Amino acid sequence: MLLDLDRNNVQPPWDEAKARRGIEALPLLRVGAPIEGEEAASKGSPGEDQHQGAGAGVSCGVCLEDFEDGEAVRSLPCGHVLHPPCLDDYVMIHRYETCPIDRRPIFTGEDSDQGGKKGG
Repeated sequence: MLLDLDRNNVQPPWDEAKARRGIEALPLLRVGAPIEGEEAASKGSPGEDQHQGAGAGVSCGVCLEDFEDGEAVRSLPCGHVLHPPCLDDYVMIHRYETCPIDRRPIFTGEDSDQGGKKGG
């Protein structure tokens, strides 16, 4: 009977390269006050946007430290943001695939189902 339960819980093998691609596909943002107009939007680094929803005082869901204005964050599909190194450790070392705050999937579509854990 225990063998039957184990067979039903088969997960695909962990694919580190696919997980890395999934992380890198997540938007890289900068924490800050809401920006106005297109001119302000171009002030950030290439490939980075200002995060409209989080300012100083909002914390990372992994390390629980407050974000500071101008700090880089990765935005998850659910809208929560994490420090890039925290997200890397959470996914690559601990192999979690869901947001540490609301348990929604981090990866969508092609990047989903890495063979990792479903909750942290």
